[in-house]
Amino acid sequence: MAAGRFHDLPLRLLAAFVLILIFIAVIYSGSVALAIVLLVASFFLGFEAVTMSAGDFYVASAFGGAAAVTIVGLILWNGYVGALGIGLLGFIALTFVPLRKASTMVFGLYGLSGLAAIYLLTSGISKTLLLELVLVAIATDTGAYLSGRIIGGPKLVPKISPSKTWAGFLGALVIGFGTGFLLLGNHGMTLEGVGWAQDLATIFTLDARVVFPVWAIGVFVIAVISGDLLVSYYKRVCSVKDSGKSIPGHGGLWDRFDGLCFGAIVVFLISVPGWVPENLSAV
Repeated sequence: MAAGRFHDLPLRLLAAFVLILIFIAVIYSGSVALAIVLLVASFFLGFEAVTMSAGDFYVASAFGGAAAVTIVGLILWNGYVGALGIGLLGFIALTFVPLRKASTMVFGLYGLSGLAAIYLLTSGISKTLLLELVLVAIATDTGAYLSGRIIGGPKLVPKISPSKTWAGFLGALVIGFGTGFLLLGNHGMTLEGVGWAQDLATIFTLDARVVFPVWAIGVFVIAVISGDLLVSYYKRVCSVKDSGKSIPGHGGLWDRFDGLCFGAIVVFLISVPGWVPENLSAV
């Protein structure tokens, strides 16, 4: 019985290991390599968004192409190219996607925002910190998988994802937060320039060099879990189990990037100058 629960575990671990190696190679190869990978990822995320919504190969390919144009505009920070891509996404979704037209459009933009946030973060934080965030996202997903399969129990939100349990949710929190604390908690970032957070540290007599990493880790882990639920909801609406078959043991690209996309968006938003310590980029 136990073996049946984990029949896909070896394949998942192998796929996760290969993805980590790819992330390491891409992150440390420079912005051009990262931009190329995100360009390819944007195409497949757009492609899967349409195929989940019962669109055919040609419509999915066109939507993926429009997604790639959009990500080019976001990466280059070129409003004209970005507007062209978004316009194409809307035209294809509203004209050719057979079902859930608006949902497909919104879902595609969500994925592109996540990829753009990943790229933009490379200019605001260190490569090591970005890699550690990726590892925390993977650990969070792994924690949910293992604790959900081992413990099981009551369902978390059965109307959104019938397979997710409270045990999986708590496992994701514990393992994700624990991994984040081990990887990120030793950076010693200060709270200088973040007045409200520094006041909070003073009230609870906490070390200002520890509070911010803990807060940031918690927000990121919750964002990763929320992103997973968001994609699960879209798959539920589309009546599909996996977003695709491109990653053995995981499903499609959305099944791997779901939490990371939302986590990257949240980290990017809280990384706006004045919200986080100035030495974040030096970590």
